[in-house]
Amino acid sequence: AKADYWYRPQRDYYPTGHLTFAIDSSQAPRRNWNEGVRQRLENCVDSITKALLATGEHLKEARLRREAEEQIQRVESRQAFANERRQREEKERVEALDRDVDRWIRSKNIRAYLAAFKACMEKWSGPIQQKSDAGRWLTWAQDYADRLDPLEPRRK
Repeated sequence: AKADYWYRPQRDYYPTGHLTFAIDSSQAPRRNWNEGVRQRLENCVDSITKALLATGEHLKEARLRREAEEQIQRVESRQAFANERRQREEKERVEALDRDVDRWIRSKNIRAYLAAFKACMEKWSGPIQQKSDAGRWLTWAQDYADRLDPLEPRRK
């Protein structure tokens, strides 16, 4: 049994004794030449040849036009891709700058808070010792502010 997609309808052909020459293209100036009682196909060779040449020229022009349009589309596509890439890179730069500014402001605020905290603690209880809980916390908080600050040189 043949698969359904291989099935082709059968056509019956009945010989007429007359030849027909056909150009299967919408670009052809004339598409059919039929042999009849008054016209022999051999006498139409010049007309057929001219039609074939004209059809070939039309097809060549259409192909060149299509190739030019495809080339333009490729160039426009590359330009659009480059524009998208530039916009994406600009967005990433802006986001990185915003993150750095936020971290810088936050580190400045932490340092200002630490200075106020230290002044307040020293006012109430005298100088803060390095090894006390408050001293260790101040050291850690200062180190954290330094790590946040994008302008602070990194220690290794």
